[in-house]
Amino acid sequence: MLKKKKTKKKKSIFLAGVLLLLFFSALPAAAAEQMGSLTIYYYGTTPEEESVVLAGAGFSLYRVGNYSEGEWKPDKDFEKAGVSFDDTSASGQKKAAETLEAFINKENLPAEQTEKTDSSGYARFGEIETGLYLVIPAGDISCGGGTFHAGSFLISIPECQADGSVLYDVTAEPKSEWVSDGDKPENPQPSPENPSPDKGTSQKGENVKTGVDTPVWLFTNILAVSVVVIIVLLFLKKPKEEGMSSEESITESGDKPLK
Repeated sequence: MLKKKKTKKKKSIFLAGVLLLLFFSALPAAAAEQMGSLTIYYYGTTPEEESVVLAGAGFSLYRVGNYSEGEWKPDKDFEKAGVSFDDTSASGQKKAAETLEAFINKENLPAEQTEKTDSSGYARFGEIETGLYLVIPAGDISCGGGTFHAGSFLISIPECQADGSVLYDVTAEPKSEWVSDGDKPENPQPSPENPSPDKGTSQKGENVKTGVDTPVWLFTNILAVSVVVIIVLLFLKKPKEEGMSSEESITESGDKPLK
């Protein structure tokens, strides 16, 4: 009787193990079939600290990576981009995004989806497969009397939260930067009084190279000193000449014979 109980217990443990194995082996397939979404909320802040919604801004979505063997790897179309996703710091992610954007422009690769923000500043990309995505803004957007700029960025679908949960419907808020006032050109021409620096000028106080070895101020100083010396000599010479004229007149009058 005891032997039968042990046998039943072993069978139960074995069946539980098989069920758990089947369950965990089915998880990757279920995760691969699950689709996600990405919602972008785009806004900016003016120099007056006023928050403005950036409507009509375009964004393009590219699937650039997949999760395999415990790490993110470039998709087939991006294997030659020379990018690595190992550096998870902000600077590392920015560098990877810039490298991928340059590769896309070079190869003229099409986007998977392209959307524009609505009047509330939202743009939604739906039915997205799991993977690592690059989001590229279409360009700068004018609003609130100025121009806003945002760079490309990477985001994963799904996204792991701080509490360990997995989120398939992800929301991103691109960092926008105020780059110019609305009444000023994006690339203003320098005024004649403040020319833009070139190879021969410096804004840090170094000597300016003009192609002439002798500085102009040296000639100016020499000329000024020469003028002062000439004026002093003239003033000193005039009284001396007057004194000599008086002596000559006295001498001439004294040489005359008395009558």
